[in-house]
Order: sequence, then structure tokens, then C-alpha cells
Amino acid sequence: MSLGNPGALAEGGAGRGVRGRALSIPRDRVIALDEGDPLASTLDDLLLMPGVTYLAGHSLGRPTAAAAARVGEVVTSEWAGLGVAAWERWAERMVLVADELATVALGARSGEVVVGESTTIELYQLVAAAAAARPDRRVLVGVAEDFPTDRYVLDGIAARLGLEVRRAEAGPFEAGGDPAGAVAALESVLDEHVCVAVVPHVHFRSAAVADLALLASAAHRVGALLLVDSSHGVGAVPLDLDDAGVDLAVGATYKHLCAGPGAPAFAFVRAGLVEELMPPIWGWWAHETPFAMRAGFAPQDGVRRFQPGTPPVVATAGLAAAVAHLGAVGLAQARGRGIALGALALELAAEDLAPRGFSVVGPDAADLRGAHLTLSHPRAAELVEALAIRGVMVDHRPPSVVRVGMTPLATRFVEVWDGMAALAAAADTLAAT
Repeated sequence: MSLGNPGALAEGGAGRGVRGRALSIPRDRVIALDEGDPLASTLDDLLLMPGVTYLAGHSLGRPTAAAAARVGEVVTSEWAGLGVAAWERWAERMVLVADELATVALGARSGEVVVGESTTIELYQLVAAAAAARPDRRVLVGVAEDFPTDRYVLDGIAARLGLEVRRAEAGPFEAGGDPAGAVAALESVLDEHVCVAVVPHVHFRSAAVADLALLASAAHRVGALLLVDSSHGVGAVPLDLDDAGVDLAVGATYKHLCAGPGAPAFAFVRAGLVEELMPPIWGWWAHETPFAMRAGFAPQDGVRRFQPGTPPVVATAGLAAAVAHLGAVGLAQARGRGIALGALALELAAEDLAPRGFSVVGPDAADLRGAHLTLSHPRAAELVEALAIRGVMVDHRPPSVVRVGMTPLATRFVEVWDGMAALAAAADTLAAT
């Protein structure tokens, strides 16, 4: 779906919306977008919170009836009905869900993806395994001001193993729109001593989308591996891990995939690399024969060696429902809808929020962004608190950032309008105090 020219929606005068706030695009014209949206029916499965405009899917996706039903089935039919006898089917399902996620959302092949741990654990495992496999390379590379976990994990591994950490300048990654700038920033800290470079796919603060193929090529030119954290992109932005030449990747599934709180993250290891990597956590589930209870650890063949412990079966049920839903729609169509939502938000930000002291952080084009819009305002914390009172859920990142989430398969166009109208109203109220 394409929004076309968002500015054309403004013809016909100002609209009236939340608490009488007038915006440059009439609210009824935005309602018409929802009514004519060919993907509108895909949102019917959402379990909505009455009276709430939910624009926080970049932090936690909305629940769906399908996920609730699938989780309930696992508990009431499988766990209650079969007990321990269900383990065989659960073990098989973990593999099937990972393979489906690989093909539906990651641009990867069957056998390259495992699910089961948190993003932090998956990131730790892959970085530590890469460092152990290349002991002659004593440098880990990250991006300055990247998501805190990515920084903490690199620092922790480096401290434990006596490695050096270098960080690329954050600006080009956060700004987006200039792939060559991000490549140059990464290349400035790369050399033959680097083992692995960790970069974001979608920047957590600005939503800028990185060109993974160019970044992978830069890392490979010095013999380094590229690890991508796609926590803020998976389910909303195509990854194409294999075609881009990415070596390793991790990502959360509870955000734009709407797999639920506690849903397992994924770990990707490209074919041909996994046998070089020994997992740093030697768990029984990662053993080649877990139920044989043998002495001594021998890792499974393939990526499942990075699933060390008993898998989270109930949490994975929500992921299974989410992947099935995305697969039925298609990621390309979801991305198109996400771009249209972003175009509407950017139009409203330029016309209605900029005069009220807001500025857009990151790229100024919707097709260069992930599925959230980042706005800067000197009173951001107060604005987010004021929106919560109005029943609008967004989030704040210190010191001056408001993030507005627009999950492609869980956000209506009118919700974007209502959220922006609420921000305008709250800014006017604060300006008068």
C-alpha cells in the first residue's frame, strides 16, 4: 500500500480530532485511508486496549487473538493433556518455528536460525564464540551510543578475555540516509586485528535503516565478521541476511513481530560458519544427544548448538502465531504499509509539530526508516506523561526524545493521527504554563 502524496490529504481544510485539536490533514481523510486499506483486515485479530491509542509497538507489540489462542492451546491441550509426553513435539516445533522465521522475516535459509534465548544471551553467545574461534584477532568493534545491551555485552566479553573494544562514530548510523557515511564510520575502526563488528539494522533511537550489504563488505575486506542486531527491525523491515552477506545476527521478536513479552529472540549463523564456532555456554539442550545424558559435551551439528537450555515452549507459541501471521500477509506488503504509516507521521510532524518545537531525528524519508518515528523536544518527558493521561502510549528516551511506534500489522492510520494530535495538544498546554 502507498500513501501517495500525503500532502494531498490536507486539501479540504483542517481536521478536528483529539480534544478539538486541528491538524493540517483532516482526521476523516485519515479514517478513509483505513477504510480503503487492503490490509486493514489483518488488524482485526488485535486484542485492543479500550480507550488507548497504542503507539509503542517498537517497545512491546500488541497481543493478538491468534497468539492468545496458541498459547492457550499449548497450556490446556498439550501441557495439560500430554504432560511430559509432549516434549517430542515441542522439540520439533522449536526447529520448525526457527526455520519459518528464517524464511518469512530474515531472508535466511532453514538451518541457519535458532530461537529460545533472550537477545542478550544470543548476542553474548555469538560474540564470545567468534572471539574464541579467532584468538589472533584481539579487537571487538561496536557503534558508539548503540543500544545499551550491545555495548555492555561487548565490554563484558572484552574485560573477561582481555580484548580491545573500538566503536564507530554513532552519527552516520543514527542519521541514516547516507550509507557511505556509515560505511566510512565503520571502516575507520576496522583493521586486520578486528574479530567481529556489531552494528544495528534499525537504530533504536532514530529508526534509521542500515545498508547491511555495504557494511558486511567493509567488514569482510579486513577479514572480520559482521554481526547485526535487528531487534528494532525484525518483522517490519526486510533483512535479507543471506543476500547481504551477513555472518551473524540476533533480534528480539516481542516488538514489531508481536510475539509477546518474553518471546524468544533469534540467533542467525550463516551456513558454512557455524561449525567453526563453539558455543560458550555448554548446555544439555545443545548437546548432540541431549536425552542420552552422556558425560562430556559434544555440540549439535548446526545452529542448534546455540540453544543451551530447555526451550521456552509456552513463549514460543506466541512467536509461532506471529510468524504465521506475517507469512500470510508477506513482509513486502507489511513493509509497504509501514512506509505509508511513516509518511503520514512525517507529514504531520513537518506541518503540525515542527511549529511547536519538535524536530525529527533521523532520516526525513519514510522508506529510509524502520517502524518508529523519533521526535526531539526539550520537554519530552513531560509530553510523554501528558500523553499517557490522554490514553496515548508512546515512550521517552532521555534527555529529549519521544518515540512513536507504527508497527505495520498492528497500527491504524487514524491512531497515528490521534497520537500526533495529542502531541500537538500537549505541547500547546506546556507552552502555556
